[in-house]
Amino acid sequence: MPVQMQFTFTSLMVMSGIRWMIVVVLACIGSGLGAQSLQRLHKKALRAYEANDLGRALAYTDAILKEKEDASLLFRAGLAALDARDYRSAISYLRRIPFGERQGDLAYTDYFLAMSYKGFGEYDRAIAQLERFQRTNPQASEELKVADEMAHCRWAREQLYFPVKIKIRNAGLMVNTAEDDLSPLMYADKLYYSSKNGNASRLYSRITGFYSKPARENPKSLQGSVENIALTADARVMFFNVCDTETGNCTLYSREKTFEGNWDRPKKLPRHINLSGYSAKQPGVGYDRTLKRNVLYFVSDRPGGKGGQDIWASVMNRDGTFGEPFPLPFNTEKDEITPYFHQASQTLFFSSNGLKGFGGFDVFKSKKLTTEAWTEPVNLGNPLNSSFDECYFTFHTSTKQAFFSSNRPGGVNNGSKRGLPSFDIYEALIFVELKPRLLDATYNYEICKATVVMEELITGELKSYQLPGNCEDVAIPLDLERIYTITIEVDDHLPVTIHLNTLGVNFTKLFEPEVKVQPDDAAYLSSPRPRLVRP
Repeated sequence: MPVQMQFTFTSLMVMSGIRWMIVVVLACIGSGLGAQSLQRLHKKALRAYEANDLGRALAYTDAILKEKEDASLLFRAGLAALDARDYRSAISYLRRIPFGERQGDLAYTDYFLAMSYKGFGEYDRAIAQLERFQRTNPQASEELKVADEMAHCRWAREQLYFPVKIKIRNAGLMVNTAEDDLSPLMYADKLYYSSKNGNASRLYSRITGFYSKPARENPKSLQGSVENIALTADARVMFFNVCDTETGNCTLYSREKTFEGNWDRPKKLPRHINLSGYSAKQPGVGYDRTLKRNVLYFVSDRPGGKGGQDIWASVMNRDGTFGEPFPLPFNTEKDEITPYFHQASQTLFFSSNGLKGFGGFDVFKSKKLTTEAWTEPVNLGNPLNSSFDECYFTFHTSTKQAFFSSNRPGGVNNGSKRGLPSFDIYEALIFVELKPRLLDATYNYEICKATVVMEELITGELKSYQLPGNCEDVAIPLDLERIYTITIEVDDHLPVTIHLNTLGVNFTKLFEPEVKVQPDDAAYLSSPRPRLVRP
């Protein structure tokens, strides 16, 4: 199912009654105006709000507001636009509310206006609105953790000045559609993903260089939305979830590959995984070296977690059974979703809207250290993350390509409907590079001109690079999962050898070793020297 958003307002006092309040306000305005055309508009708006068709409802609301500017209606329309992630419209509605009327039910105007600015990536304006709200509503500010929100906005603003070197592009029309395209996973030369068609999703696959088509892995015997494929390292077992198109509840299934290479019938995972009354979805799987077992990761709203959606794990035993699920330690009071375990680096990638980020869901990573310990989650930074939603991150080691889904503007259906665009799949090329800093070992001056000879010990490949003598910013590309012996040759200096490896590297990284090269005394003595001329 598409990513569901939650607001920072912990009690959700205002949001829980938003549509009911809009209906009341529209009814009052409609009856007060008396014009038949406005009466028809307000009835259409009521039906649209009741049907949860916020785009159409807001269009009718705009028509009513042209005739009568009402602060209460502006406030409720602003919340509806924010609920639909239509930040531009939310800002337009909320900022038109006069300062003198921002009290009572409308006292939260500055807070929701700040959240709209943050969602749009305008962090300075968000901070200004939060500061105003903190001054005028100190008690509510504590409940809403406004100080934390301001700290997050300041962090995001600073990070914009330090972008990560990464090349991002939309996967294009050979993959993306006007609906939600989610959960990309590259295995060998085939990209798997989920795409919505009507009110249900199906698995699709695309071999590099060809158009996408429905994947043969789709189970014909199951009804509902089939989404979120995950494969074991040997591609012998596949996990996926099926979601009810009416309730949205999801159930996890697995399929095993037969001796002939076909997929066996789907099997519903056991009851302690698919807990009755709760969703289990977005599977990820990988071999944990500390546990010496495969581990199934999944997302659930089951009790025992910290927030609405949490990431859970279950150790897969050798007899095919699943251990009792347990929540991961970095879950927050909000939502953690779309886990992906990168086996080479023993790192779990996931998305969260509860950790320090740019807004919406950001992608984070955490490395497994021991049987129970993980590193603190690290935000993957800008430009991969934005003020919008980024999720379903996966990584293909051999091509140094990451894949993820985002509803950021600029997708294939950008501007085709009100609110945020649907989720598109994006490709991200990471850069793993070497930039040695060379220093003379005797006088400690920087050396710019050198020859770098790299021998890759696994494949035996030999490459040579020339560093220019003008100290330009030159970086040497490195392959992943490689062990290098690097010889650096500088005129009038002895060759020096260093060693490095890219084992377990899973994101953009720049190796910057400081290398001191020893002067070659023999070369110095044999070289012609200037005469000393006496006066």
